[in-house]
Amino acid sequence: TVWTTNYDHVIEEAYESVGKRVDVKKSNTDLVLYDEDASVCIYKMHGDVSCPEDTVLLKDEYENYFNLRKGFVTTLKGHLLSKTFLFVGYRFADPDINTILSWIRQLSEGSHRCHYWITKRVKEEDEDYQYLLGKQELIINDLKRYGIETVLVDDYSEIPMIFDNLYRECNRKN
Repeated sequence: TVWTTNYDHVIEEAYESVGKRVDVKKSNTDLVLYDEDASVCIYKMHGDVSCPEDTVLLKDEYENYFNLRKGFVTTLKGHLLSKTFLFVGYRFADPDINTILSWIRQLSEGSHRCHYWITKRVKEEDEDYQYLLGKQELIINDLKRYGIETVLVDDYSEIPMIFDNLYRECNRKN
């Protein structure tokens, strides 16, 4: 299962390029459809470039997200409660996900599922290093409140190796 805020087709094309069949959920009406032959289900929580009339793009649409995309909100809440998430390439700047994480935290009363966030470590040679380091530490500590552990990498090129290790570990018992 993949959740994305991206409108493009990069994720779908990547799966299809390795022979995987994808089931894309880009609107509330797609949520009731099920492709049992799909290898992966991709939830496009802000919509898809192919359906611009049904995307979340404008400030008004973001503010009204919980009404416009009720099915996605409900499904995402269920997945965050029942599945382990790996956040990659995500900044946690989206107010929708922050509201949902807060809701789950309140619901679970401190007992929550562990999730992971992969992000790049701030480097000393970065401009505004002290500021960026402090900001990163604040975000990491804040995410712990939601059960999200941070995995710091020096370079994004390390991520495929992490995926390979996760895949081996998950399939070790199978």
